[in-house]
Amino acid sequence: MFGLRRKGARDGLEADCKGQASLCGFEHGKISFGDDAPHAIWYIGSEASGSRTWLWGYENINRLDERLLVLARDVRDFGLRHGLVELSTPKLALSAEINGHVLSTIACGLSQEPLCYYCCPHAG
Repeated sequence: MFGLRRKGARDGLEADCKGQASLCGFEHGKISFGDDAPHAIWYIGSEASGSRTWLWGYENINRLDERLLVLARDVRDFGLRHGLVELSTPKLALSAEINGHVLSTIACGLSQEPLCYYCCPHAG
């Protein structure tokens, strides 16, 4: 899951990317939808369907550039300050209440930026 800046307070990402192919560039920290201008991204975390777990991006097992992890690390720090185990534990079991959509929504909501999240499916 990736966080990205919305165009405006009322504009949703769905309007930007519905029916368009996405191109994600980790090396540049950007994602594009169709011919649209690229959006800056931050890596939040990932769901693993096989193990039914969520792994926060701050664990950085993919060795991503540190700038992509700012949002996930801010969420971890908030969780540590407020004793919120779900935000400060790197790996969590998935459930109806704890899943990538809920955790990504929380991450974007905690940000001082007008962010939304985008689920980028992958084979892993």
